[in-house]
Order: sequence, then C-alpha cells, then structure tokens
Amino acid sequence: MFSDIFEQDGIRVIGASEYFDTKLGRTVSDKSLLGIFLKKCFGGFPETIDKQLDAELGNLTATPEPTKVEGKKMCFPIGTCALVKANDDNYLLFALSKVDPATCKCSSDVELLWRALHRMWGRARVECGGHPLNLPLIGGGLSGLGLPTRDLLNLIILSAITETKAGDITKVIRLILLRDRADEIDLREVKAYWEKA
Repeated sequence: MFSDIFEQDGIRVIGASEYFDTKLGRTVSDKSLLGIFLKKCFGGFPETIDKQLDAELGNLTATPEPTKVEGKKMCFPIGTCALVKANDDNYLLFALSKVDPATCKCSSDVELLWRALHRMWGRARVECGGHPLNLPLIGGGLSGLGLPTRDLLNLIILSAITETKAGDITKVIRLILLRDRADEIDLREVKAYWEKA
C-alpha cells in the first residue's frame, strides 16, 4: 500500500548499516527512513536508542573497525537485528548495508539484501506474536541498490513468500511505499502478477 509506515499498527522494520549508526549527519542521513525515525521518535538524540541497541547487540559477535572516520566502530554481520521500543511501538532494525569506513557511504546489492531479509524474517517470526509486520521498500533509498521500484518490490515479495513457506512469520505483512512512488508502479498489476504466480 501507499502510506506512512509510522501510521501502521504492529512492528515496523527499518534498515540500518552494519554499524547501527544513530548519529544524524555523515553516518545517518536525515532523509533516510532511519534518519526520519531517529528524529521522529528520539528527537535526533541517539543516547536513548543507543542504550537499547547496546542491550540488544551486546552479546553478539562484532568486528572492530578502528579506521572508520566517524560514528560507531563495531561492525555486525549483514542481517543482524535489534528490537527497539519508541513511544510504545516496536521497531525491528536490521543491518542492510555495508559502510565504507573512509567515507561513511552506505551501499548494498541484491545478494546482501536477500541475506539481510532472510535474517530479518527469522527474527520477525520470534517477535511478531500475531501482530502485523510493516516493511518499507527496503533498498529503495540511500542504500544504493539502484533497482527500479517494481523489481525491488517483487524481490521483497519473493523473499516473503519463500520465508513463509519455510515457516509462518505472522498473519499480516504489509509493504509500505511512499506516496511519491505512485507514478512508478501500479500495485494492481503487482497484485495480479503474484495471484497468477
């Protein structure tokens, strides 16, 4: 659907970098969904979310990257997930993109996206508890995937179908697209295609 992910009930999924950076600026663009989330739910001040991320990620394996010029220095595997609460709502942040330590520029590709989605679905199975799961057009923003909207949407749908066949995730999975994508894709065509598939 075309809507605002923050208006949906249930768990909301947000992509992050492999460092789970939370400081707006060079490491997190205020134009990214993560940046909007940080401003909307944490006022742009990362201390509160960082405490939750430390609690969630503290026991996981991470690789130090001392050469990273700004932001956090511990690098987590692609697909690593962290459940964060804000204003009584649950958000599932997951490592979607690699980061160039010299420039802090994020990038991803289809293989990384598929791997990240696989791990995110696995965590969602544990966390949803019957609540809806809401995903944005993952990879459609600043992660640099570069796929057309329709291809990206179909890739996410294929991933959801594949994972659902492996085991139930939750009853309702919503893919939320920004309204500015309405000129790029007709959701009726996408629905018709997957009903025939």
